[in-house]
Amino acid sequence: DMLACEKELDANSTDAMEQGTSLPPVNLNDIPDGKAKGFTIHQDLLPEKCAENMNWELDWWPEDINNPEAQALERLKENWKEYRGDGEEADVVRLLVYRRDKKACVYVNECPHNQLPLDFHKDEFFSKDGKHLRCHAHGALFEPETGTCIKGPCAGNALTPLPSEIEDDGIVVLQ
Repeated sequence: DMLACEKELDANSTDAMEQGTSLPPVNLNDIPDGKAKGFTIHQDLLPEKCAENMNWELDWWPEDINNPEAQALERLKENWKEYRGDGEEADVVRLLVYRRDKKACVYVNECPHNQLPLDFHKDEFFSKDGKHLRCHAHGALFEPETGTCIKGPCAGNALTPLPSEIEDDGIVVLQ
């Protein structure tokens, strides 16, 4: 039973991860099964495949940055940052690692609807029933195994997956 974004931890694997970038020590064994944990990484440390998945050359802002909708979104983002107490610099990328058994999915921790982090409270990624990743801003629900939004304002869209592998010792490495 494979996850759409998975890489399985193989205790017999001897492949070394020479070209990947380790997240700030993210060990799959430190994430409870069926849960997710958030991390940040400086954008300059993202491997090329990950940067390509993020489509950084695309600008999601509306043409008129002074429109009321864009200003309201910017205020919401600032309130979000202030509430969470994020002292992160602007050049970091928020990530979340979802674990099921010895498998992991790494996604950009950003809702496709308004580019806000999914977790209003740090590492609270799941819906109340524990079945779906949830954007706490507008209630969008995502399948944890695929990142696809199944309900909410961005239904049909998906979280941005990042290619990763798991080393023998459980360390999650971006490709």
